[in-house]
Amino acid sequence: MDGRYLGLLASLFRTNQLAMWQIVLINALCLLIALGALVVALWTLATGQIQRQGIDALFLILVCLVFAVAFSLAPVRAIREGLLAEIISRYHARTSPPVQEPERRADADKAAS
Repeated sequence: MDGRYLGLLASLFRTNQLAMWQIVLINALCLLIALGALVVALWTLATGQIQRQGIDALFLILVCLVFAVAFSLAPVRAIREGLLAEIISRYHARTSPPVQEPERRADADKAAS
């Protein structure tokens, strides 16, 4: 193989790893924003801001709920398609040490003797 192809393969591997972490980071950030918007909407309801601010509080709740729905679409889609589970399984497969089968170990012991 030519060195150019090896460099191309290495860059594709690094890009794949980077893309995995980008997907996880984007989904985590979207989920954090969606949960934050829900917390603000619930806080507005719980503290009685509707009685003090009237229509402004209702508009704040509406905007927060729209934000929560909009930012939860990406993580929900990733979970339903199994994308996050696939990324996590790939990460665990890459970090776990390979398990050597007992037959191969016995063959290796015979060869060493």
